[in-house]
Amino acid sequence: MGKLNQWAIGVQRFYHNNVDDNLKHLCIKILLGKHAQQTKYGIRAAVEQKMTQNEQSYTTFTPIRVGMVTWNLAGQTPYQHFDIANILLQDPHSGELKTPEILVVAFQEMVKLNVTSIMKGKDLNAIQMWTDVVLKALNKSPYPYVCVSKKAMVGQLMLFFVKDSHKHAINSIKTTRVETALGGNTGNKGAVIIRFNYNDSSFLLFNCHLSSGQEQNMQRLEDITQIYQRAFDSAKGYQEYNTQ
Repeated sequence: MGKLNQWAIGVQRFYHNNVDDNLKHLCIKILLGKHAQQTKYGIRAAVEQKMTQNEQSYTTFTPIRVGMVTWNLAGQTPYQHFDIANILLQDPHSGELKTPEILVVAFQEMVKLNVTSIMKGKDLNAIQMWTDVVLKALNKSPYPYVCVSKKAMVGQLMLFFVKDSHKHAINSIKTTRVETALGGNTGNKGAVIIRFNYNDSSFLLFNCHLSSGQEQNMQRLEDITQIYQRAFDSAKGYQEYNTQ
């Protein structure tokens, strides 16, 4: 009976994570008129059309540079004088200094993936170690950067930096994570996610670690769909940050 109860609990969890929550999320989107396949009509459609036609009269545009680095660490740890300033601050083609207004660093397999590390959830020592590596590199920039947000899950870590002179433009920061391994119950596969506004422009950043191997292509596509559907689901909760 013990094993039967465990199987029943597993089925219930799978249904809740993959069917029940998704249906609720879908219904909310439809009720709010935000479903991708819904056709806009009536007053809302007319207002949006008019706003789009007159966008130039009430909108100003400011170009910014966004730098993004993604790195699968394969469970390795940095040696004492490890330096990645050339990766973060140099143009890979010209070698010239680059200082984007926004810089995002995404790590995967920050720790060796095994039963112990998966059950632990996230390794605070590894998070601090790799954060320090990035901060050390950014200290070589002529412009100071500030880390306004970070999100970690098992072996994944995403660090969100902005130039100190531009941090006033960042608002509405929210972070979350989506586990996709073992029916959505463990975080050795999945995504850590940060969304924010730069002035009135919205950004959404995903750091994904998906199943490996060519034969797992369909599984990866299914995981991406699940991540998209469950990201910032009100049933799962998320964290909000204020840069002020």
